[in-house]
Amino acid sequence: MEAGKTSPILEALLDLDSKLKVDIRVHISRRWIELNPMKRAARISGRWGEQEGQRLLLYVNIRKKKFAWVGHFESTSHPSKRFWDKISEELVRNLRSTQYENAIAHSVRYMGQELAKQGNVR
Repeated sequence: MEAGKTSPILEALLDLDSKLKVDIRVHISRRWIELNPMKRAARISGRWGEQEGQRLLLYVNIRKKKFAWVGHFESTSHPSKRFWDKISEELVRNLRSTQYENAIAHSVRYMGQELAKQGNVR
């Protein structure tokens, strides 16, 4: 990335931060040994502590081409399995078709649109 330019992922996250009730974070890993991305994502999201509110972590290992979503939602606004399947399909499609930073940024924006449809807006 050129000096002075903001990451497309950061731009997407900043754009959604003011619009959604959900705190979204992205963790990008380059680990060679990755047995279970879901366990790793859960460990990372656990570092947030016992914060109030809804939050979502997208964990992506770009070397192993694996990812996981970990979300903490209020019981009334928990997204369905269909939601997670749609978001995952979008991420896979984007990772195959473009550079990983652009793919993740596009998927984060798509996820924001889907969460907004479910009423998770400020």
